[in-house]
Amino acid sequence: MKMRWFWGVLFSWCLILNQAMAAEQAKTLPIEMGFSAGLGFDSNVSSNPMQINDESAQLKYGTGDFFYEHNANIGYTLPVTSDFGVKAQYFVNQNFHFRLTRFDILSHNISLIPKLRLFNNSGELVGLCNFNYLDIGSDKYRTFFTFIPTYFQMLTEKLMLETSLGYERRYYYAPIQTCHDDASAHNYTAGIGVYYFTNPERTAYLQMRFGYEGNAAFGNNWDYQAFRLLTAAAFPIVQKLRARLYLDLTYQWFSANWFDAHKSANPIYVATHPPFPKRQDEIVAAGAQFFYDIRKDLALQANMDVVRDSSNIFWYAYDRYVFSLFLNYHY
Repeated sequence: MKMRWFWGVLFSWCLILNQAMAAEQAKTLPIEMGFSAGLGFDSNVSSNPMQINDESAQLKYGTGDFFYEHNANIGYTLPVTSDFGVKAQYFVNQNFHFRLTRFDILSHNISLIPKLRLFNNSGELVGLCNFNYLDIGSDKYRTFFTFIPTYFQMLTEKLMLETSLGYERRYYYAPIQTCHDDASAHNYTAGIGVYYFTNPERTAYLQMRFGYEGNAAFGNNWDYQAFRLLTAAAFPIVQKLRARLYLDLTYQWFSANWFDAHKSANPIYVATHPPFPKRQDEIVAAGAQFFYDIRKDLALQANMDVVRDSSNIFWYAYDRYVFSLFLNYHY
């Protein structure tokens, strides 16, 4: 454990120095760089990452832990024409828990994002092509391939419309007990939202977004549909202090009766109990982020997030609170 911490912290500060030197050498290039590192507390580590199927990972109590986390990203934008460009980006995220090390995460994201301006720059079409690989506790856990085209249209100087369609191919590699627990899926999304900007820089806004998700999983326990409503507000508090508040409501309904491998293997239980119902989840997530600008390229970020999943299946009903403080550098 101590060695993992040592290499994690050493990796973080090597990235800071490397990016600082690279930034000085790349001031004339269309390059974006960023790094953040911080500490936090997660009251329910077992619910992050989601979709771990063994019961020992779904305990509701005694799973809180402190963590250290760092992130780094680099992006390069190739301006093909005045109205069309392509951005390539790499993002890595890693965390280390003080006690529950089996939930340590290492995530890699590689993105290709073409952007096309339309209608005299009042509209923009953005196509996100993303690859994500996630390790949990040094074990291969999942890979996602994502394509989400999104269109933004300024309706007035302050009002912007957002529409999107998405497809994601999900592969999970965690051991499963039955075919019902296979979370690998074809995932489809659609969304529509509006932004109301309250300043010319468009950094302060009100947001509302409605979305639909259909998850065609190979295992019946993960085949679901969902509706989601997101509301958010970003605004300045004082000259160097900014805030963002959000409320995210999700309703999920699953297509098949929940299958419990342990209880279904017991013929006495099967004979004396009715089958499990179809799973339904009502998820409420709310949070606040505060940013304090130390200088133009350096900021402190404080996060507070609360999640409650009211599921009718015992193992998936949980409460979670996450508090964290990060130092962010960007170029």
